[in-house]
Amino acid sequence: MAAKSDEGWLFVAEWFDPMPQMKRQYLLKYFADVKMAEMVDVKSKKMFLKKSKVPPELTSADFFVGGKVVLYSRELTIVDYGDSKTRKLLEVQSQKSLVLIPSNSYTSWGNIVDEILQRFNLVGLQTISLQSDIADEVIRTVDENDNLVPILSKNVCLLLVVHGQNGVDALGKFCFDLSDRYNCVLITPSNPSQANTLLSNTLSGVLQVPTACLSDSTLCLVKPHAVKAKATGKIIDQIINGGFDISAISTVTFDRTTADEFLEVYKGVVPNAGDYSIQMCTGMSVAIEVVGQDENTVVAFR
Repeated sequence: MAAKSDEGWLFVAEWFDPMPQMKRQYLLKYFADVKMAEMVDVKSKKMFLKKSKVPPELTSADFFVGGKVVLYSRELTIVDYGDSKTRKLLEVQSQKSLVLIPSNSYTSWGNIVDEILQRFNLVGLQTISLQSDIADEVIRTVDENDNLVPILSKNVCLLLVVHGQNGVDALGKFCFDLSDRYNCVLITPSNPSQANTLLSNTLSGVLQVPTACLSDSTLCLVKPHAVKAKATGKIIDQIINGGFDISAISTVTFDRTTADEFLEVYKGVVPNAGDYSIQMCTGMSVAIEVVGQDENTVVAFR
């Protein structure tokens, strides 16, 4: 490994190797000052990637525990800090939090997401359906009034996970103001322990259950460059105001294989389709299932 630098952040990252169908673990060091990275294979202790420039679309905000970064066509999941110095430096700076946006504020989803993402960094965005017992557990976890249970368990909610400086406290205060301005209820944790409980335990099951209807619908894929430009909320707002309904939202990160499979239908039809595959591997995308008012949703939305 290269000589230690005070500017380097050290993480433990995992990559799923499709050939042997196994996860490989690396020490990933990111040099924020020069936007370079290097990787060492944890098992063999051998250098896997010499200190090299990271893609220009990657920024310091992309490197946090739980985040995904794409380096040289490999999707890496950052699973832990690599040393105590990085942990001490980033645990507060990149503190993760979340907000649950109920269905009764659906027409404001786009604006709420937009305002939050102008200040915080996106980790995940997903529609979820909460049964009454799970909604009750959420409310008890964050010490809110149990009168909110019917609001959370009616139709689908939008779960927005973000990170930022003092993320839990900062997001809670920010959403308190948003609740007043949009006349809605926004559920946020009040401390890091509550945030971790919600993400790791309370909501872990429902996060695996998609809300997509997969019928009379079409897909809107917000590509990485638009996500990076913090345009996701504005796009959601335009879809809703355009007379369409959103039945499902989920963040997704493509590797080159899945990107090529997704764009297979465009090969030979759209010029430079291969370039689109490369672009889709540069970061997180947001997939939105859009439902129209009749069976011509695909044509009308296009």
